[in-house]
Parts: sequence; structure tokens; C-alpha cells
Amino acid sequence: MTIVHDSTAAVNDLAESLADSTAPRMGVHTISEIQFCKRAGLMVIDQKSNDEGSEFEPAPALGGLPTHDVEAIREAIRAVRQQLRIPIAWNIAWMTVLLCGVVTRGIPALLLFGTAQYYSFQWLLSLLRDYQFLRSRLLQAENAAIREPDWTNPVPQPINWWCLIRAGFVSVEKRRPFEDSLIGVSGRPWRVLSRGSRGIPVLRINEDLKSPDRQRNGELHRNQMARVGAYAYLINRLERADVSWAIVLFGRSDEGVAIPLTDPVWNAFKSAVLTARRVVAESRRDPTMIPAVNGRTTVCSGCPFGKPQRVVNSSAFRESQNPLFVTQTSNGVPYHSDCGDRYRWVPPHQDAIQLGLTTGNH
Repeated sequence: MTIVHDSTAAVNDLAESLADSTAPRMGVHTISEIQFCKRAGLMVIDQKSNDEGSEFEPAPALGGLPTHDVEAIREAIRAVRQQLRIPIAWNIAWMTVLLCGVVTRGIPALLLFGTAQYYSFQWLLSLLRDYQFLRSRLLQAENAAIREPDWTNPVPQPINWWCLIRAGFVSVEKRRPFEDSLIGVSGRPWRVLSRGSRGIPVLRINEDLKSPDRQRNGELHRNQMARVGAYAYLINRLERADVSWAIVLFGRSDEGVAIPLTDPVWNAFKSAVLTARRVVAESRRDPTMIPAVNGRTTVCSGCPFGKPQRVVNSSAFRESQNPLFVTQTSNGVPYHSDCGDRYRWVPPHQDAIQLGLTTGNH
């Protein structure tokens, strides 16, 4: 694999220019959110959200089954096979009891075993669904083509996760976040792909349904580009790996894009860090500060903080104990949102617009 960019020199320059012992300590997720929306970023700090290298909250498929790690998938298949023995044996026993009950007219026993058999059969179906899903993922991994981008060509290129694994990359899930105390930034990418001395951070982003082609061509939003640079910086600096590329996967799919680490990536990271420091410092000086929305309220459209929720007894934003900021639909159904509670407004989330939530009250 040919080295395309001198990432180590860029990282050293960033470390020198961003070094500040007085700067607030922040995670990559916080920095990215502030770049996306200052209000959302401050709420991430208040809620102490963890950085998982993903734009959406971890929600593993089918109740926690592995999806992108071959050995974990194989281990899960073995575990499901072991578990299948119990409901299969129980259903065989039930058929025996049923046959004996019909012959001997043991109706009470049939009723008792029939109830237990219902739950056993549901368990069996659940395990079979898990097994089918895992086998499908394993076949995709084993049958993928051996293909990787042209690493000598510094332009964004489409990738498939399993093709990279088949090409000899090892997927590593970091258990602890990287932390660079020099600049006060920490974070954990979703995965790190390694082969030889090379390290490639992998992150997952929500697919932009309005402009998927731009994303697939590597034209990411600035906050996403900042996250790419942040993880690359941390891996290069703390693991001393040769980091010249990053991988972005779309949603929970296997498809993504390889991003070369060029000046726009590093500049986006540096700018995001400086912006986040300024916003956090201003908030600490004045906790009542309400930052402006980042230039346009369209960022609120799908933001989870602005998503309206039916009113319950207490705010979902519990740690700050914000009183509910309630708004109603035309037929009087009360709603609130985390961002509304925090900043006393009705965020123009797409669901709020559909519900007609335009005014609020204490």
C-alpha cells in the first residue's frame, strides 16, 4: 500500500497549533455536534453522551447479534446452535406428551404442556431467525470479492466492508477511547482497520436520503469531515500508526467510501476544535446562554434532541432538571422535546412541523 499523504507531519502541526493546557476536555462526538449545532453540542455535554464512532445510538441488529465481525459471527452461530437443542428437545417431548394425552385423554396435562409449548415454540422461532441472519452475514463475508481502493489515488472511492476484510484488513473494536491530553480531545472510532503498519479509522454516519450521491462521492458535511480528521489524528498520534485514509460506512450497511486525509479534512478538524472550545468557554461563563442555531434551522429537521415527545410526568432531560416547555397540537395533545426544554423554544423538527407544533409555554 503506497503512502499518499504525509499524515504524520499534518498531525504534528495540528498538535503544536492546538496545544492548550487550559482548553476544556472534549470528546469527538461533542466537537462534531457543536459543529453541527451549538445547542445540540451543549446538550451532549449535559447528557454526558459517550462517543461510539457512530452518528446514531448503538442499536445492534436483532437484539445484539454481531453484524460486521467475522469471528464474532461464527461464535454467535455456535452459541445459537447450542441453544437450539433445548427448544427442539422440548418440542419433541411435547409431541410425545400430545400423543400420549390423546390416547389416555389426559386433558389437564395437555393444557399445562400446551402453554409451555407455546413459549418454547416462540423461542425456537426466534433462535431460527437469529441463525438465519447470522448465516446470511457469514455467507456475505465469505463470498465477498477481494477488492480495495487504489490507495495511490487520493480521491474518495467507494468501498464494501467485506471486500476490505477479504483483502486482509483486520477489524479491531477499541474498548477504550483514545485521549490526547495535549489538545484535550478524546474519542473512539467505531472500528479500526489495520494491515501491517497501516491504521484506518472507521466511522458510521446516517445516510443523507436527500443527497446520497454526494455522500457516496465523499462530499460529507463539515461536522462529519471533522470527525474523520479527529479519529485519524488520534490514531496517528497515540498508536503511531500510518494513517492516510479513513473509511465512512453509511448507516448499518456494508457500503461506504474511503476518504483520503487531505488538507480539507485536517482543516475541518482544527476549525471544529477551535469552535467547540469557544462555545464551551462561553457557556461556562454564562450557563444561561442560548446559542444561535448554526445559520439555518434545517439542521433541526431530523435532530433527535428536537424530536417531539408526548408529555410525561417529568422531562426526559433529567440531569439538568429543566421544566417542560410544552406545546400542543390543534386538538390539544401536549408535546415537548429535549431541546425545547433546554432552550425554551419549539425546534422546527420535521415531526413538529407535521404535528403543527408552533408555540410553547412553561
